[in-house]
Amino acid sequence: MPSILVIYNPIAGRGRVKKHWPEVQQGLIDAGIEFDVAATSAPLEAVTLAEKAATKYSTVIAIGGDGTIHEVVNGLLRASNEGETIALGVVPLGNGDDFAKMIPPQTTIGGKVFDWHVAIEKITKGQTKLFDVGRMSGNQLSSEQDNKPQYFMNGMDIGFGAQAALNFTKVPSFLTGMAAYLAAILKTLIDYHIPNVSIQIDDQKAFEQSTT
Repeated sequence: MPSILVIYNPIAGRGRVKKHWPEVQQGLIDAGIEFDVAATSAPLEAVTLAEKAATKYSTVIAIGGDGTIHEVVNGLLRASNEGETIALGVVPLGNGDDFAKMIPPQTTIGGKVFDWHVAIEKITKGQTKLFDVGRMSGNQLSSEQDNKPQYFMNGMDIGFGAQAALNFTKVPSFLTGMAAYLAAILKTLIDYHIPNVSIQIDDQKAFEQSTT
């Protein structure tokens, strides 16, 4: 049985993963990597797949964007009870790929992420690095409605930024890249109403705060 599970999200990158998956799969094979494959077909499915994989595999390779990585990381941390997880490899084929940009050596040309060939080359080297992970708990953090903590690698946002990210998922498919992000931001600027939220940090007294 292979020690690596590849989890890929066909719709990540507005269909970029589905388009390039046959090439990426062959690239992994050509690199001598033995692996099992699981494709996601619904939101949050990667969480479950990663959580189950943690007991069977030594490495999970996530192929997609920041959303796919977010789900995989949440699954791995749930399985490890917030301890050190099994190894995570990343093949970035999303829209922003911000997490991949943090993995040394970073790209410098136009802020673009290395292509999948370079990602596979990194994975074959087998070098690992520990990353800090943020943890957030509270009501209504996810559509799972189970009130489990949510973990994040890049950053956490509430208010305008979070609404813009949600609006991005509703942008027409013919818009890609920066045009899609600008469309999401414009819609948020038009529709967004600033809410007040109740915040409690550790054992301190809760306080009301605007999300501006």
